[in-house]
Amino acid sequence: MVKPFFSRKFPLGGNVAVAILVVVAFVVPLLARSAKLGMENITNNVADWLPDDYAETIDLKEFRQYFYGDQFVVVSGPWCHEGNPQFNLLRQKLREESLEYEKILIESGRDEELRAHKTGDELGLMKRNGTYHEDWGQRQEKWLQGKDKQWYFVDRQGQLFRWKGQNNVVEGVQRWMERSSNGRNEADGIFIDQFGPPPNLNEGKENPFYEDPRKLCCRPFKSVVSGLEVFEQIGGENGTLRISTNEGDEKSAFEAEIEAHQRLTGALFGTTPPKTFTWSWTSLLKHVDQERWKVLQSNPIHRERFDAFVSEIVEQEYDGSRSKLAEANQKERLELWYRLWYQLELDAPPRQTCLVVTLNDPIITELDRAVGRPVPGKPRRGRILELAISKCGISEDNIHIGGPPADNVAIDEEGTSTLVKLIKYSAIIGILIAWLCFRNVRVTSMIFFVGGVAAMGSLAIVWLAGDSMDAILMSMPSLVYVLGLSGAVHLVNYYRDACRENGPKLAAEIAVRHCIGPCTLAAFTTALGLYSLTASTLSPIYKFGLYSAIATMATVVLLFTYLPAALTLFRPGYEKVDEDDKEPEQSVMAKVGRFWDQVGDLVIKNWRPVLAAGLIVMVVGCYGISKVQTQVHLLKLFDPNAKILQDYRWMEENLGELVPAEIVVNVDASAQLELYEEQIKAEALEAHQRAIAAAETDEERERLEAIEPAADPDAQTYAMRLSMLERIELSGRVRHYLETFFGPEGTGDIGSGMSTDVFTPSTDDTQEREVVIRSVISKRLYESRDDMAAQDYYAVAGHSKVGAARFKKQAVDPSVIGREFWRISIRLAALNDVDYGEFIGDLKAVIEPVMSAYRFRKDILAAIYDANDGGVVTDTKVLVLGPDPDRYNTDIKAELARGKSISNLIDQTYIFGDTLQDLFENRGILTKKRNPRKYYTWNDPSRLSLDNPKLSEKQKEGVRKLRKALKSDPDYIGLYDCVVLIKDDEMFDAEFLKKHAKNFIDCRDHVYLIDPVTKAPLRGMKTAKEMRDSGEPVEVAAMYTGIVPIVYKAQRSLLWSLIQSIGLAFVMISVVMMLLLRDWRSGFRKDNLLNFRGGMTAMIPNIFPVVVVFGIMGLYGIKVDIGSMMTASVAMGIAVDDTIHYLTWYRDALGRGETRKSAIKYAYEKVATAMTQTTLIGGLGLAAFAMSTFTPTQRFGSLMLFLLAAALIGDLIVLPAVLASPLGKYFGRELTDAERAELKEPLRVVGDLDEPALGTGT
Repeated sequence: MVKPFFSRKFPLGGNVAVAILVVVAFVVPLLARSAKLGMENITNNVADWLPDDYAETIDLKEFRQYFYGDQFVVVSGPWCHEGNPQFNLLRQKLREESLEYEKILIESGRDEELRAHKTGDELGLMKRNGTYHEDWGQRQEKWLQGKDKQWYFVDRQGQLFRWKGQNNVVEGVQRWMERSSNGRNEADGIFIDQFGPPPNLNEGKENPFYEDPRKLCCRPFKSVVSGLEVFEQIGGENGTLRISTNEGDEKSAFEAEIEAHQRLTGALFGTTPPKTFTWSWTSLLKHVDQERWKVLQSNPIHRERFDAFVSEIVEQEYDGSRSKLAEANQKERLELWYRLWYQLELDAPPRQTCLVVTLNDPIITELDRAVGRPVPGKPRRGRILELAISKCGISEDNIHIGGPPADNVAIDEEGTSTLVKLIKYSAIIGILIAWLCFRNVRVTSMIFFVGGVAAMGSLAIVWLAGDSMDAILMSMPSLVYVLGLSGAVHLVNYYRDACRENGPKLAAEIAVRHCIGPCTLAAFTTALGLYSLTASTLSPIYKFGLYSAIATMATVVLLFTYLPAALTLFRPGYEKVDEDDKEPEQSVMAKVGRFWDQVGDLVIKNWRPVLAAGLIVMVVGCYGISKVQTQVHLLKLFDPNAKILQDYRWMEENLGELVPAEIVVNVDASAQLELYEEQIKAEALEAHQRAIAAAETDEERERLEAIEPAADPDAQTYAMRLSMLERIELSGRVRHYLETFFGPEGTGDIGSGMSTDVFTPSTDDTQEREVVIRSVISKRLYESRDDMAAQDYYAVAGHSKVGAARFKKQAVDPSVIGREFWRISIRLAALNDVDYGEFIGDLKAVIEPVMSAYRFRKDILAAIYDANDGGVVTDTKVLVLGPDPDRYNTDIKAELARGKSISNLIDQTYIFGDTLQDLFENRGILTKKRNPRKYYTWNDPSRLSLDNPKLSEKQKEGVRKLRKALKSDPDYIGLYDCVVLIKDDEMFDAEFLKKHAKNFIDCRDHVYLIDPVTKAPLRGMKTAKEMRDSGEPVEVAAMYTGIVPIVYKAQRSLLWSLIQSIGLAFVMISVVMMLLLRDWRSGFRKDNLLNFRGGMTAMIPNIFPVVVVFGIMGLYGIKVDIGSMMTASVAMGIAVDDTIHYLTWYRDALGRGETRKSAIKYAYEKVATAMTQTTLIGGLGLAAFAMSTFTPTQRFGSLMLFLLAAALIGDLIVLPAVLASPLGKYFGRELTDAERAELKEPLRVVGDLDEPALGTGT
């Protein structure tokens, strides 16, 4: 017998229902406030997606220890070029708010302002929404906001305070009441500091920091650099490229400028001339501004000079072919462009450049304060936009911002904008369908309230847990909203049935009694499906799964407290209906119920073909799932028309690529020549001082003091070490190979790279191998290493002079003190469909052979010095066996056009040999022709082939003798101090060489082998860094970091996370189903703990939607992204919701004596309509998000619609077919005739079946 609960009297007055609604009314505003705070704390940083213990994350953290790196934004637009007043003004305004401005403050004696700015940096003070909220606290104060949304105010005395109050509902009401009663409510704060002198009101002077609070604000930027400054630094009058020129005439200056332009194109300057320029006079006029157009047209001499220049160039340099001129590469076109204007005797048009703005620490965690754009839900402009628009008059449409911080903020903005714009459509759809289902305003309002509070509560949970929202979590409120609606719909249906059967008096209690079991269990299984997402190593997915699961279970509490209480107090008007008065309803939902009745009859009668069709569809789906591919591409998170993509399109067309990939070459202290020189000088000085101290006479002491202590370096050790110039060349060599294979003349995936060598002087080709000249240049470079560190492409671990401000903040591992970090920064095309997995594999295939060459260089030099007894090497001979790098002449761009892949075109042996050859020559080991005493001989098998038609008979005879000597003449092999084998060939016998060579160096394992399919390194393959980390003696190694490796790892983790989460959800839900389907009429016995067969069979309809939808995605090549991945486990959990409801009524009918077929029909009658309602409300409610411009949300919304529809088919077609089949016996047995006879209630006829239906009983 059901007892009243919600209508029971409450001690403090009213009844339980009233008390519940009072509590809800109190809690909801608190949830609303917490949800609002949660929405204000949104952070999106792709670099934080992976766990801290992943190698990629560790490498990125190490990179950020030494370089600002990825904390930069690029700002550009049509106005961004030399001479433009808007460009000059914005550059000035940005610098005034950067750390660079400290110099000016110090030079001008504005120490107090500098102190104020440093306080602002510490507190993160900035103006909020363009206003100071003056006198809000009735103290004539001005307000600034700091880190973590903390408010500060400065009064007229220049005193800075931290506000004690809180910006929340409760304190807001208190302040309003105090002002209403007392007329005042002064702000109270904790004193921070005093800045500037007090105001002098007699003279009308305010405190300068009160008058202009910007002086208290933090500096949002560390540095602001444009292409013009860098160009001046390397190609200007005193630029580094002038250092090595021997002439001071205009020509040498012009050549330095050309080289500077070439080095910076694609990094800080756009392509020049534009790709559309065709070297015709008409084309020239189209590609200049109005002023130059007038100058060119003003005098016919310009046309004559142009025609003469082009004709001369075509004849002398392009074999008279204009088409070859049109096909010239980027560097050639740029040089010709400046030579053209030199010939015209006119200044070349200013180049398109950019501002590279490095962000300061106070806003790293709140990037929108620097680069935000106003969007619905986030109206605040970032500081860059604010300065550009309000101070410089630049149109917002002409401001283009890119870079990792801009990407992260754009993700945040798109996610927020989507939620704000589409949540109302989702709500309207949900309300409309709920009203169509129930035709009752009260019921519709109650259902919507449950969904709305559930969604709000989900946001509150994140904030209360001390976590932050992200773009993926922005999908959670809509999901929880739909789950809340689903539960409310089921409860209202139970309530309506109870009203019709027993009247409204105890209908709420009856509904709760019938609903609490299946609904709680359904919510629990849905939460399990969501919780399975915590198996993901990707932070956004983990957080989505965790908080959605918690919110789902919290919604159950709301569902069974608020909703029955509201139904008790505000009865919707459902009344008891007598059996005799019942007439067929004509409502939409009644028609839906009758439709499912007919479907049920068909399924029961034709369960074989229905079940066969379902299983065939699932088999095809499983095949499709085997072809599923994942995708994590940052810019594919956005709609094609999103502002961030418009900015990237403009920048890639007019400036260059922007997606950063960083390679950091580490050189240990043990490999650096200058440190060895300092060491032996210190040892010599110490020995000299000891000798002075040990002197027995004054004359002896004076004689020793007059002598300059001389260091005596070990020749072999000295030769082993790398000079500063060689280390710079190492970074330049890596950059060169990257540009060769992936740059404009390769795949075109990257633009020009940046590294320290870009900023250093060139050496003349005819002199660059001279040891003395190289030594002088190297010493000069070593002395300027502090300047190199300031360029952010060079750093030293633990070095107090290089980047002192940064290195003081970190605890450096003693084992790495002195290690140098040489950064090579490349930028990928954001809008190209670059497979990051393939790219990283190819990247390592290019760089690791260089690292191998440096590793083997040490072995080869050691062998050479051993052959000379460790002394100075004046004579040496080295035999190198393998492909000659000088014979490499592959046109990569042409081969790619013929359909070859870059993976097949990367010749690691060429890269290794080319690097090794340069390293030989740096030590004076040249070809025999250039140095008969110290030389290498390179025997290339392809050149020594007897099949070579270019060889004469005499030459062939010489080749035969050489080939024979290499295999069988010990005396020939013994001529060389060292034999180096690079690659196997039938000409070479490694064992013979090893046996008879003075020193044999086997370099055949220089190749970094990669699986051609997975792009993962083959087993046993290690990068140089991995070798060093495992304890091997490696002094030069490369680290691969930046956003690209993070995104690639996330992409690989996404597929594994998909498999893990589905597997975990399947296991957990299976266990629940096994427990649910056990025989509860019997006690717990060994053979009745779990219904294994029933539980596993029940999973068929639960996995049906996932297998079908994801199978279709795999078959059609639709890649699974981060938004799609989350839907699989969610859909499985929601599908179980309906399965549990269906099986609950099915088993209830069996327990009351129904046959299996009549029980199937009875379950249809009880839940088919409600399941359709929840699918419509949930599916169409989430479908509103399919209109999102944020791809994860859009995918989540659209896939959930299809998955919920498939789940409905699985539960109302596939599941009944399973129950009607022989498998149905695993879900519960039919009662025997004897058991039926004991039932007290009469049998009930259900439908028109082949056998009479049996009535229910207790």
